[in-house]
Amino acid sequence: VDNQMPGMNGFAFLEKLNTIPGIVKEKFRIYMVSAFTNEVDRERLSKYNVQGFINKPLTLDKLKNLFNSNGSV
Repeated sequence: VDNQMPGMNGFAFLEKLNTIPGIVKEKFRIYMVSAFTNEVDRERLSKYNVQGFINKPLTLDKLKNLFNSNGSV
């Protein structure tokens, strides 16, 4: 999830995702992507089923690390 999407930021998307009945959020591996890293946003992520935070720019190496780990890249 990109934190700066057109029309809706990443946190608004996560809020909307939580309202969909019947969705099993535990089946998803969700990561927040953003150019703007701050501790407040990282702390806000703890209330959602988000596995980590990725700083932009998103690179092939970061994606490879993401699929080989379970944490932030």
